[in-house]
Amino acid sequence: MRLKANHSIRITLWRSLCGLMAFVLLPLHQLRTYFTFAKVFQPQGIKIINHYADTGEWHPATWFLSTEHRKLVRSEIERIQKYREKGDLL
Repeated sequence: MRLKANHSIRITLWRSLCGLMAFVLLPLHQLRTYFTFAKVFQPQGIKIINHYADTGEWHPATWFLSTEHRKLVRSEIERIQKYREKGDLL
């Protein structure tokens, strides 16, 4: 993930105004999204708070009971590995 100069200016301005980002995400995409944003924003000194969103069908304590959910998690892990190899993730 590459930033152009104008994006760096916006990040610097945003950092001086706030310095904090909060994400509430679907549990499946939470980790990859966190790693993506952390790669860009943590070097700018922006603190990231990451929390999963409550969903009816996806619960942190029971997701693994579903074959479909296990397949989705495997797919997400593969994406994380792929993007990390490309250098897009923290």
